[in-house]
Amino acid sequence: MRYLVLFFLTFTTYCVAQGNSVPLTLYQQFNGPYDYTIIGKSHNTSDNIVLVPQPNCMMQTNSSASLSLAANQTIVGAYLVWSGIGNGAGTTLNLNGNTIIPDVINVANIHPPTWTPYLYFSAVKDITAYVQNFGNGLYQVNNFNLNPLIPLYCSNMNYYSGWNIVVVYSNPTLPNKQLNIYEGFKHMVGTVVNNTTFFIPISNLNVTSTVGAKMTYIAYNGSSGLFSGESIKFNNNILSNAQNPANNPFNSTNSFTGSNTNWNIDVDTYFVNNYLNIGDTSALIALNSNPPRFISTIITSIQSELPDATISLDSITGQDICQNHDLTLDYTVYNINSNDTLLAGTPVSVFVNDSILISTVLLPSNILMGDSLSLSTLVTIPTGISSPFSLSLVVNQNATQLGVYPESNFTNNTSNDSTISLTEIVYPFFGNVGPFCQGTSYTLPTTSLNNIVGAWSPAFNNQATTTYTFTPNDTTCNQVIQVTVTIVPNSSPSFNIASNVCVNGNLVFPVATQNGAFGTWAPAFNNQATTTYTWTPTAPTPAVGCPVPAQHTVNIIPQTQPVFSLLDSLCPGTSYVLPTQSTNGISGAWSPAFNSQATTTYTFTPNTYNVISGCPATATHTVFVAPSFTPSFGLPTALCIGNTYTLPSVSNEGLSGAWSQPFNNQQTSTYTFTPSSTGLTSISQGVVCPVSGAYSIGINLPVTPTFTLPDSICEGATVTLPLVSNNGVNGTWAPAFDNQNTTTYTFTPSAGLCPVIAQQTIVVSTLYDPTFSLPSTICQNEALTLPLISDNGVAGTWTPAFSSQQSGSFSYVFQPAAAVCAYDYLLNLTVNPTHVSYDTVVLCQNQLPLVWNGQTLTSATSTSVTYPNQYGCDSILNLHLIVNPNPLLDFSIPAWSGCLPLSIAFNNNQVEANTIYNWSFGNSVTSSNANTLSNLYTQPGCYDVSLTATNQFGCAANLTQTDAICFDPNPVADFEIQNNPLPIINPTTLLQNTSQSATSSVWDFGDGSASSTVFSPIHTFPEKAGAYTVTLQIANSNGCTDATTQILQIEQDPIYYVPNAFTPNGSELNNVFLPIFSPSLALQSYSLQIFNRWGEIIFESQDPLKGWDGTVNTTNGASMSPDGMYTYKINFVETGFEKEFEVVGSVVLVR
Repeated sequence: MRYLVLFFLTFTTYCVAQGNSVPLTLYQQFNGPYDYTIIGKSHNTSDNIVLVPQPNCMMQTNSSASLSLAANQTIVGAYLVWSGIGNGAGTTLNLNGNTIIPDVINVANIHPPTWTPYLYFSAVKDITAYVQNFGNGLYQVNNFNLNPLIPLYCSNMNYYSGWNIVVVYSNPTLPNKQLNIYEGFKHMVGTVVNNTTFFIPISNLNVTSTVGAKMTYIAYNGSSGLFSGESIKFNNNILSNAQNPANNPFNSTNSFTGSNTNWNIDVDTYFVNNYLNIGDTSALIALNSNPPRFISTIITSIQSELPDATISLDSITGQDICQNHDLTLDYTVYNINSNDTLLAGTPVSVFVNDSILISTVLLPSNILMGDSLSLSTLVTIPTGISSPFSLSLVVNQNATQLGVYPESNFTNNTSNDSTISLTEIVYPFFGNVGPFCQGTSYTLPTTSLNNIVGAWSPAFNNQATTTYTFTPNDTTCNQVIQVTVTIVPNSSPSFNIASNVCVNGNLVFPVATQNGAFGTWAPAFNNQATTTYTWTPTAPTPAVGCPVPAQHTVNIIPQTQPVFSLLDSLCPGTSYVLPTQSTNGISGAWSPAFNSQATTTYTFTPNTYNVISGCPATATHTVFVAPSFTPSFGLPTALCIGNTYTLPSVSNEGLSGAWSQPFNNQQTSTYTFTPSSTGLTSISQGVVCPVSGAYSIGINLPVTPTFTLPDSICEGATVTLPLVSNNGVNGTWAPAFDNQNTTTYTFTPSAGLCPVIAQQTIVVSTLYDPTFSLPSTICQNEALTLPLISDNGVAGTWTPAFSSQQSGSFSYVFQPAAAVCAYDYLLNLTVNPTHVSYDTVVLCQNQLPLVWNGQTLTSATSTSVTYPNQYGCDSILNLHLIVNPNPLLDFSIPAWSGCLPLSIAFNNNQVEANTIYNWSFGNSVTSSNANTLSNLYTQPGCYDVSLTATNQFGCAANLTQTDAICFDPNPVADFEIQNNPLPIINPTTLLQNTSQSATSSVWDFGDGSASSTVFSPIHTFPEKAGAYTVTLQIANSNGCTDATTQILQIEQDPIYYVPNAFTPNGSELNNVFLPIFSPSLALQSYSLQIFNRWGEIIFESQDPLKGWDGTVNTTNGASMSPDGMYTYKINFVETGFEKEFEVVGSVVLVR
């Protein structure tokens, strides 16, 4: 069993902006007894465009469908296509456990270029081998998940998903057809106000008969809702059928399954036989839509009796012969994907560079269907064609047109291009050889730059210019050439370099000679000694005269030292000028400028330093500036008023001089000492320049010491008698300090400070004990105040601070105030234990009552209980009870009706703030939505619905409705045909209705007769051979529907035979085209008509024994018709019957 299957997985969206899309082009073509079927599923669970309320933004990720073909239906190919939101990057899916990666991804953007992209894709994969191997069975798609992309598309419900399998199969009982599959991704959308027409042209048609012509498309984003102005036209004719009204073609239907709930995906088939003409090669599909629609696939099936010529260029010989332009081409012509013979005389044309015709030959014989013919031809390449060039062959092409004879497909008539180059005469090329400098070592290359190998003569001579001959090893197409190599004589370079340089001077050697030759010098320049240097050329090329190495000697001239007579030292501020010319005649300048305030080293720099000036050196000289010196004396800083003192006439350094005034013992005075000499003077500290100095001697008055001491202290207190008074007088106290007795103390200042003696009396007071009336024991947490004044009037403070919160033994110390002569008091206090507890309990309302210490509590309250202990101190237990309210719950389910899958609404009638709600819908679906929401049910049965609420206090409540929702099963349409196929005579059969859950049935017999509501009708079909599509639509009591379709075949009895070719060439065989009827068949009436390719009648006969001899009557008599294909139409009625039979086909005339 063989099948051809196309498997599509698809997604689309809705938007009112137009962007780009991918045009539909021919993807596959089949010629022969082929037909097709399509299975598939939508992953949308509802019509997301018109459904109110809108469904949740979610799509199924897994689905399946079954393929079931008859034993005589043979698979010939399979293609998997999937499409959806996004750009499809990285998109894969799983088919029956196999990961599928697309061959092609088509992307459409429905937004204009300036808007944010709004992308959809359609992907295609050839899975022919897999489907041929798997055959009939369940095709399961898993893990196709575009839900992460939904948020961008959800707001306008712009999402969908689903898949389809298109099966093309061969069946020997079918007539020959041309079956074309077109692939792309076309989207269309009008404006909000009006529709826009979008066109899809389809080509590569070859219509030889219009009988049974049909077209199927796969479209997306369709809706069961009716949108104004929507239509689809074929060659300007509006299409419609029972499932697809003329004004609602995109309505989520599937012609192969009969489904009208294939949400947002259409798989629709139309018969187009009335909208085609024999000879048509193309058709135009026009679509009108306001909402956006997408089409990824179109399939056409049209009867055809035509060949299909293809060609391959197998080999080319002769291009390797030198200057040969005559080539032999071996090629093969095929007639494989064909419904008829490819005729002898069909032209084959040879093209250069795809555009220059150089030869045309004719097929010498016919090529039968499925056969091929291998041939050879000799062609001459014109001399104006440059190598490399391409050669290609086109079958059924002459100098003026492609398609000299009719065939089914003109897109595959050209062979692949072959690129070749003719062998021409070649001259070896070596580029520029030489010139070379005399003595250069060089080897003449034995391989040219264009890869020709050979030998040179004579041998290379590097002393003189010579002409050499190169002879190729292979002289078939390679020429002998001569090359002259020039030898340039060597030359000595010249430089402009100084010969004498001062020591420490600088000299830059030129890197190039005066005529431009570059080189290097060695050794490195030495500015300390006379040296000979060598120049070596870097590249002694002919362009720079072929220079040789050269030498140059540089003499180093010693320096001349300048001579001066200069001062070595002076006092600060002395004026002095440094001479600018030495005593030996060298002019220059000193730096820095002369400084009479500090010792400085000066540098003499000659004005010029070169050989001409004698290479004078720099010189240095230091001028010492002696420091100014103030004489020092051992003078007192202060004396008491009236003391005598003599000012010394010689300083400590031995400098003599005079004072500005005599000593004054009555007041503080400043005295100036002026040295006898102010010039350079040597003392122990060195050479100095003495200067006058000022000195002050203070005269002090008598000072009375002052102290900060207490007048009285407590017995035993410690007091330190200070040895320095508050006003800075040093001295001693007597007697020693006594802290037991009142004493007068005397302070005697130290000598030399003009002091006055001071006295201080300190009274010593006796200590006593403070008394208190305080308990020695108390209870825990009992109040007690510690008094700050004792019973006997002593003021003070307690440490530590009093506390009775803890039980145990504690000590507290009373410390008298600082001015009070009393002892510290110690209080030892025992705190006996008690117990006081405070508990807070928080409960929800549904957790009451609470039993606590014998009390039953039913509401929020505060209470306590008291217990005595062994110490006479009571224990108290305190309780604070907080009761939080439970959440209130109430929900309802509005009245509903419909079919599975069905979305049911739920209303939360009691929504409280700060409360979390959780729904459980009984089908493993939950939600935390607090308000009104909906849930999708897909399976029949009864479901419990519960709502749980938890408020801000953590209190929870639950409300459950048992069997809140119950669904009956959806009806499933199915029927059996008692006899299939039926004979053409009395084609009557029982249609057995085997549907489930159906209360009503409607039959469409597909033969134009009226529909029937009989549950299992017996129907008589027309006595006309063909396939009739029988459709059963059922409904249940809820109005839920389903449909199914089967093909019923009425077979024609084999009562006649019509040849498909004849040869009116005067031989004894096949000279006349004549239908042959069974001898048992009696004809009541008969007619035969022959049409040429323009539809003109060229022969007619009402005699079943008179056939067409290939002639046509003209005004000049009968003439022979040209070879080619002609169309016939036969009409006859059998004797005893009223039914007229009509047979249309094609016949080939070959001489």
